[in-house]
This record gives sequence, structure tokens and C-alpha cells, in this order.
Amino acid sequence: MKAFFLSLLFFILTGSVIAQSKPDSLKAVIARTQGIEKATALMNLAKYYFASRIDTAKQLYEEALTISRGLKNDTTTVKILCSYGHRLAAYGEIDLGKKQLSTALEMASHTVLPPKFVGEIYMQLYNVQYWQLSNYDSCIYYIQKYIDVVDDSTSWANGYIELGVSYSEQGNNAKALEHYTTADSYLQSPNADMWTVAHLNNVMGMLYSDEHEYKQAEGHFLKALEYSKQSTYPGAELPELNNLGVLYDWMGEYEKSLQYLEMARKVLNTRDDPWSVANNSLNTGDALTHSGNHAAGIEKYMDALAGFSKIKEDYKVAAVRVQLAGAYRLTKRYRDAEREALLAFEWDKKNGYGDLVKTSSQELYKIYGETRQFEKAYRYQSRYLEIIDSLNSIDRKKKIGVMEKNFEIAKQERVRERLERENELHLAKAETDRITRTGLITATVFLAIAAAVSLISYRRIKSQKQKIEEQAQQLQEASKAKSRFFANVSHELRTPLTILNGMLELMQENPTQNGSSEKMAIALGNSRRLQGMINEVLDLSRLEGGKWELSKKPKEIQPLLNRIVLAFESLIVKKNLKLEYEASALNGLVIDIDEDKFEKVVNNLVYNAIKFNHEGGSIKVTGSRTDRMMVLQVTDTGTGIPESDLPHIFDRFYQSASTDQLNSHGIGIGLALVREFTELHGGDVNVTSRVNEGSSFTVQFPIRTSGNGHPEPADEDAPEPEVSFEKFSRKPLVLVVEDNDEMRFYLKEILGEYADIAETRHGREGLKWLKSNMPDLIISDVMMPEMDGYEFLSQLKKNDTYRGIPVVMLTARASEEDLLHGLSLGVDDYIIKPFNAKELKIRIHNLLTNQEIRKEWIKKPAEPEEILPPASPTEDQLFLQKVQTYVETHAENSSLGIGDLADHLAMSERQVYRRAATLTGMTPGQLIKDIKLKIAYRLLLERKVSKVAELAKRVGFENSSYFSKQFLERYGKRPTDFL
Repeated sequence: MKAFFLSLLFFILTGSVIAQSKPDSLKAVIARTQGIEKATALMNLAKYYFASRIDTAKQLYEEALTISRGLKNDTTTVKILCSYGHRLAAYGEIDLGKKQLSTALEMASHTVLPPKFVGEIYMQLYNVQYWQLSNYDSCIYYIQKYIDVVDDSTSWANGYIELGVSYSEQGNNAKALEHYTTADSYLQSPNADMWTVAHLNNVMGMLYSDEHEYKQAEGHFLKALEYSKQSTYPGAELPELNNLGVLYDWMGEYEKSLQYLEMARKVLNTRDDPWSVANNSLNTGDALTHSGNHAAGIEKYMDALAGFSKIKEDYKVAAVRVQLAGAYRLTKRYRDAEREALLAFEWDKKNGYGDLVKTSSQELYKIYGETRQFEKAYRYQSRYLEIIDSLNSIDRKKKIGVMEKNFEIAKQERVRERLERENELHLAKAETDRITRTGLITATVFLAIAAAVSLISYRRIKSQKQKIEEQAQQLQEASKAKSRFFANVSHELRTPLTILNGMLELMQENPTQNGSSEKMAIALGNSRRLQGMINEVLDLSRLEGGKWELSKKPKEIQPLLNRIVLAFESLIVKKNLKLEYEASALNGLVIDIDEDKFEKVVNNLVYNAIKFNHEGGSIKVTGSRTDRMMVLQVTDTGTGIPESDLPHIFDRFYQSASTDQLNSHGIGIGLALVREFTELHGGDVNVTSRVNEGSSFTVQFPIRTSGNGHPEPADEDAPEPEVSFEKFSRKPLVLVVEDNDEMRFYLKEILGEYADIAETRHGREGLKWLKSNMPDLIISDVMMPEMDGYEFLSQLKKNDTYRGIPVVMLTARASEEDLLHGLSLGVDDYIIKPFNAKELKIRIHNLLTNQEIRKEWIKKPAEPEEILPPASPTEDQLFLQKVQTYVETHAENSSLGIGDLADHLAMSERQVYRRAATLTGMTPGQLIKDIKLKIAYRLLLERKVSKVAELAKRVGFENSSYFSKQFLERYGKRPTDFL
């Protein structure tokens, strides 16, 4: 609520300043003037255009900066930078706004500027942090800096007001009230600025509104309105008019609410402020609906919806939809109500704000309750109650946090008071001893003893002071390190989030426009980048908490290294890099190693070599051994690392200050994990590098094995599923379509014992081979020259001769979009590199088994009831697509069976049974289970679940142990291997 009031206040103030200058008169000033006067006019014209013509406004600001910088007028340049940064951040371009303000702050550190200008920089930095609606500690920091540099009572009052607002946002209204009182003390002069007095009363009204003390809030808002009318800003009373309109709506005094909102609307008619106009329509719609005038309320909501949509204020669009749903429900237009509430629910669920999920859930359970859809009503009511419980828990934690802060402050005060009392007692005791000694010893002895006591006391005090200073320095350094880390994290997370949101917004605006797939690829790439960063932070937090324990087992290194390095094949090709890989020296080497940690070490090194390389560059990965060590070296021809940074690159959270490219990627954790995981194994890591020539990382792992030095078998209490190819009537023939020679060799090593392997290098060569051969199964890569895997698969499924051959896609392209594209073309299985050899064998065994069953069914004569008209390939695909969609929609239903499928498909159970067996080699029950297991596999890949029991429930398995067993038999891995 407070954030809403203040965001509105910003728009009002922007409008009030802009309203003083009209575009035509400013254009005339620009045309007839030069120098600083022209730069100032350009800035004021840019302010006017920012709400409606942002690109034009940016050009005007840049032109103004060019003029002021050319004249070396630092004061005007800082003023323009502050105004520019202020508006960029307020209209959503927060990073760009911060950049302008940081430039202004840097200029202020090298130039003597009036306190007013330096204070303005800190005030705008405070505003940027506040608009992010969470970073209130930074708000407090910047506004305290503002208070320290300004030198007039009005500015001090404004500073303490905003300091109080920041504490109020943290839930500490008592501290906020204390700062509001301090601000009031600076405004007791008869010449006090009326707008500042109004602002103080306005935030006081917000504080009491937040505490549900509506009468006290009303008193402060009315005072604020009175003072605003006395200020020199045109239309300065707009915040108070709006706040009173909203407050009276909450109080049930709808006539007063509409009266004040109408007054606010009249003020808005005089300014260019589309956000506030739309918001006024929303508030008016609330008051009309609450007063019983639902039709008029709906009309106002539609105006608000159109206004917020026009300026792309998506959150407010969703918020209006919730209110609109309520109005529709009250007029019994339940379909319209349901539509609007679901749109708001899905938008917030996707974007993660949370508050609209709560309100839309509440609205939906009311809608479904009134329409007697009790199952849906119960589901959304349960969700609403869960959110309420969660918010209550968060509120309790927030209050506990405030109490802990207050407790720490009080504890520090008590320590200070105790030290003062001890010092007083010490002085009193020393005085008493001096008087006693005066009567017992001579003056000479007294002087000697007094000198000795003074020296000891001085040394003790000096030692204590030194310890306190050292502790303070350590705390300060720790605080700086934490601040740098969170600044890095927030910066790095914000970049992919901005890109992700931007791509999704563009696709939402033009869903049918060409290029949507490229935008989706960018969005998904940044989503995976976020996921990787979060996983790194979690890994490091576990290391710092001492929670990492190695799970070492004897492991043959060369196949493991092959799998990890070759998984980067598609990324290397995409960046046009050359890979040299040589690890033959490790052939047959088995050592004790934690496979997961080892994989993260190699992944980080190879990925960095790709990321910091130039297009057309090269990467060399070599594996070798000494008598006691296994050595892995990753060398690249990329950007290199400055010599000054080399001693620190393995430090946690370290980022180079001298290389822009290094500073633009990551959060300083990846190489720290490399060192930590390597040292946990008893190894070490080092680096050599030269700027613009490249880097070479070398890691060493000790060669140690347990037992007989052979890879450790699986646990006896969790037996792996048995895979036997001997039951087939003949040795299966498998066609491998893969352009990488080493990967074909690796697949032949895995499967050569069980099947005859035919090799081709791309899709076109594979089709040529098929003209004279008929394999039992095909394994195909996706990214290949001449004809890629998707085109190859499409050609297969169009041909009646080949469309029944099971096809496995084996690829490094792991996005959901790629997976769904492959499934839409009819792929039978989709395995993502890096893969487990045993997992591959199990999946191929299952597909070959189903193929055998399918052949038997085709040969078996059909019963009369099972006979269906001959189906075309398209109809077969449509049948499987309908089954897939139906099972995915009802995946949580544990009792889903053939009867449900038959009803949905309008077929008899025997017909469904034959069609499923003919097309897939599975019974309908097995097909349902297989689809559910595929859903589970996808959820695990996307990390959308954290517990096996939760996953089992989401795909309709009541027993999580049975689910784990079935998953293992299907994929060769346990669900826990993904978690």
C-alpha cells in the first residue's frame, strides 16, 4: 500500500514540475539560444516528453549533456544527469538510470559542487533503490548520505521524512515515527516550505493507514491537502486528493470517495500523465463497485485496463483484471469474471509477484462457489489459505527481524553504558588509592607508583583500543565484502531477468510476429543462466556451512571426461570455435572421485574457456598423468586475465575491476567452486594467463583408489534394473547418425556388445543408407551438417516404410522448446548430453522391446470390435497427440485408466487397446504410465520439484517407492539422481 502511494506521488511531482513549462515555449527558447540556456531548455523539454515519447526524451537529454560537457559546466552537467537518471529509473530503465546517477556521483567526487547538487544525486539514488520495492537498507544508506551533505532545514526535513518512509517499509513504524518527528522539528519556522509540510503529513497519513487507524490518517491527509494548496507547485494537491479518495473508499464513505477522486481527475486533465489517469479510473471503479453501482464500476475498470495496457504497465493490467472479475461476479457475469480472474492468476503465477495470485485465488473460489463448482472452489480456496499462511509467516519473520535489530542496538547501548560505569569506578578507585598513599608513603615513592600505574593503565587502554579498532575494521571489511557480493548478485540477476521479461513482453505484444522463436531462445537461455547462478550460490553456501561431504567411488576417468567435454559440442560449434581434445593418456585409469563435483570442476573450466573466447578461437583440453596425479589442462585463446587479478581469481565473490568483459559475467563463484572441490579431493589448481592471448587452467587430482581399483558396483539394497539383449530373436541393428567421430566411437563402445552398429555422418547420408537397409532402431544427433536431426526425423515420419522405426534423439540441446519440437515430430525418446551409458542402454532396450511387441500385435488378427478403418500417418499422430494431451492434463489422477481414455477418444476400450499397441507396442495402461514418467523426467530436468514424494504425487503415483522403481526401470536413473 505504501509503495502504491509513493509511486503515485512521484508521478504527481513529475507532472507538477513539467506543467510549469510548455513544449512550444521551450522549443522557441531552444531555437533562439545557445550554451547553458539551451541545454537547460532541452532538459526541461525532455522532462515533458518522457511520459509519452521516451525515445525523443532520451535524444533531448543526450543533446543537453553534449552541450554542457562541451562547455565544461560541471554544475549543469550534474543537474542534467540527475534529471535523466531520475526519469529513466522511474519509467522502468533502472540500470540505465543508475548509470547516469553514478556518473554524476563520480563527477561530484572530483569537483567542488554546492551541497544542494551533491544532495540531489544521493536523493535520486535513494529514489532508484525505493522504486525496486525491496532494497530498503540501501535506501537508508543513501538518504543518510543526503542528510549529511545538505545544509538547509528544508532539505534536512525532506531527508528525515524519506528516512522514516524507509523504516516504515521495513515494518518499523516506531522508528519511522521518530524520524517524522525530527523532520517536523525542522519545519517549525513560519517560512517553512509548504510542500514539504504537506509531504510530511501525507506520509504520516500513509503510516496510520497502514496501521488501519483511518481517522488519524484522514486528519493528516486533510492537513496535507490544506498545505499543498498553499505551495507554489501547480496541482501539488493531487496526491492528497487521490489518497483521500482511496481512504474514504476503505472507510465505506463512497460519496466522499467519489467526490475527491473526481477532484483529482480534474487536476489530471491539465497534465500529460497517462499512468495517474489510468490509476484514477481504477480507484473510481473500486468506489463505484463498492457502492453498488457495478455497471459504472465496470466501465471505469475498462478505462483503466485500456490506459495501463497502452503504457505497457503489465502488473497494473493484471491488478485491474482482479477488480474487474469481482465486479462481473457481483453482476452474475460468471464467465467474464472467471476469464479475468484466471488471466490475472496466470500472469502473476508466471511473473512471481504473489499478491495477485492471492487475490485472484480468493476471487476464483467465490466465483466457483456461487456457480456450485465446489471442487474448483475448494482448490482455489486452499491455495488462497496457503498464501495467507505464508504471508503471515513472512510478516512474523519481518517483525522478528525488526525486534532483533532493536535488540542489537539496545545491547550495544548497554555495553557502552557498562564501560562508562566501569571507567567511572576505576577513576574513583584510583583517586581513593592516591589519597590513601599520600598519608602512608613519601612524595617520591608516590610519584614513582603513580607513574607506573599510569603507564600500565595507558598500555592497557591502548591495547583495548587497538583490539576494538581491529574488530571494527574486520566487521567493516566483512560488511563491504557482503555488500559487494549482493551488489554483484543483484546486478547479474537483473540482466538476464531484464532480457527474459523483455523477450516475453515482445512475444506477448506480437504473438504471431516472425522471430518469436529467436526471442524464445533468448528468454530460455537467460532463464537457464539464472538457474546456473542460483545453483552456484547454493553450492557455495553449502561449502561455507561445512555441509559438503565427498561421495567418492572408483571411477574410470576417460569415459567420464569424454562425456563432459563432448557435451559442449553444440555450444562450441555455435561460437565458431575449434576444439582440440586429447585424453588417451588416461585410458584405463580408475581413481576415487566424487563424480558430481568433478563434473562441476570440468564444466566451469570448459565453459569459461568458451565464454571468454573470441569467435574463431580455439580451446585445447588435455588429460595426462604422473606417478601420483591425474592432470587436466584447459587452454583457450580468449581475452586473458590481467596480471594483477591472477592471485585473486579463485577467491569467493572476486570480480576483476580492470576488465569490463570479466566484470560483465558471473558473480565470482564458479572458479571458487573449482578450487574448493579440487582441494576437497586433495588436489590443486593453478592458472597462467596473458591479456588478449588467452588462459591456461591446470587441475590435479590424486591417483588413489579403494578396494581392488575397479569401479564400485551399485548398492545391493537398490539394485539396478537388469537389461538383457539376449531375449531378442537376433542381434538388433542400430543406425547411428552423428557427425562427431569421437561420439560415434563412444556409442559403438557402449552398444557394440549388444547390437550391430551402422554409422552415418548426417541425415542425408542416413536416408541414403536406409534405401538398402532396415534397422531396428535409429540414434540421431540434432545439430549436423547438410541435414540436421529434425529434418531427418521429419523425412522418416513421412515415409510409410520408415515411420515405425523407433528414433532416439541424442543431443546437447536441452531446452524445453527443443524437446517439445522433437516430440511433435514423433521422436520416441529424447536423451540429453551429457548422458549416462547405462541409462542409454536401458532406454534403447525398452524401445526395442516395445518394437517387438508392436510387430507381434500387427501380425495378430483383430477381433471384430477392435477393427478400425485404416489410419493415415497424420491420424496416427493425432491419436497419440490426443492421448498425450489428455494424460498430461490429468497427470495427477492416480486412477486414470483405459476407460477414461476410451471415453475421451470416443472409442471402445478394445479399439484403444489395439491402436495403442500397434503404434507404440504398449498397452494403454503402459502408455499412460510412460507419458507420466516423461512428465516426471521433464519436471526433474527443469528443477520444478525438490522432493520425490512431491514429484510422485504430481504425476499420479500414490506410492513414491513404486514410482522410483518404475522411473529407474524406464530411464536408468533414480529420481534422486536429479535432485
